[in-house]
Amino acid sequence: MRLVIGKQSLRHIAKITNVSVESVRRYFNGGTPSSDFLGRLSNKLGLNAEWLLTGDGPMMLEGLAADALQHATVEQIVGEIARKFDGLSDRVTRLEVAVFAASRAMGAPSREPTDK
Repeated sequence: MRLVIGKQSLRHIAKITNVSVESVRRYFNGGTPSSDFLGRLSNKLGLNAEWLLTGDGPMMLEGLAADALQHATVEQIVGEIARKFDGLSDRVTRLEVAVFAASRAMGAPSREPTDK
């Protein structure tokens, strides 16, 4: 827990996690923290919740993607790229429909969206 908060005061940790200073002090003196406290702490400080609970993986969320990429198989990476591409394609289609509808509403001549 000391590693997590660094030089931040117990009062500050209590404030950002919405628990009493007494509870934070108890957690830092060996008491078992509640799951709500741990969830709020990880959200507010950008911590990887898995690391906070088990010690596995990177401490900070910013390192989580790099860690996952290091351990991913080629199939997992290709699958994720395909999923992202599908999502992007759907967004482009919705944008084309919205632009077409807006241009018709404004009375401007427009081409209908195309299926690609």
